[in-house]
Amino acid sequence: MSSSSSSSSASDTESLLPYTLRVETKPAAPSVVHGINILNRVPIVLDFNEANYTAWARSFSTVFGQYGLRDHVDGSAAKGDNDWVQNDCAIVSWFYNRISPKLLSTVSEDADTAYSLWRGIRNLFRDNKDTRAVYLGAEFRNFYQGDLLVLDYCSRMKVMEDRLGGLGAPVNDKDLVYNIVCGINPCLHHATLHITLRCRLPSFLKAQSMLQLEEHHINESEKL
Repeated sequence: MSSSSSSSSASDTESLLPYTLRVETKPAAPSVVHGINILNRVPIVLDFNEANYTAWARSFSTVFGQYGLRDHVDGSAAKGDNDWVQNDCAIVSWFYNRISPKLLSTVSEDADTAYSLWRGIRNLFRDNKDTRAVYLGAEFRNFYQGDLLVLDYCSRMKVMEDRLGGLGAPVNDKDLVYNIVCGINPCLHHATLHITLRCRLPSFLKAQSMLQLEEHHINESEKL
């Protein structure tokens, strides 16, 4: 099993892995790795049309970190010993189960390795990323709550924010909060003062909680 160890490849891959996974951990034994129920650990099936790549990759990255499998996807040279090969085959089987059949047919080859699949998927989702980021950014900035519940509205905003990050156009928490406030339903406009006039702008989760509380108060008032 071969893999590139160039600095550019490692850099590309590291940009996708959480900071904690940059610390090398001892790999788990094949008996442990093969016993992992990946459907429970990664409940997401990667699908190009669902645009769920970032969440999918994060879920897998957590598993790689917990079981010391990072070197299978970061461009490190393949060790080739029995344990390493068995673990690599286990990861390949995980990918086969957590990628939609249509997408898998696009990236899979006869000589699949964990790295070749991970890298191929990443490249596929990052192709034309600038163009995709422009269109998604416009959708993000022009998205309004309408009749959505606050939770659904904020969740969809967060999904778009995650997707933009995966396309190399990250949105910071402050701008995410501003965008949510700008697009909320007019009935909640008075709540924007409680969010924007604070000494420190609340986090995304705090702002969402404040809007949900105000939404609850309005709903309860309508019942009286």
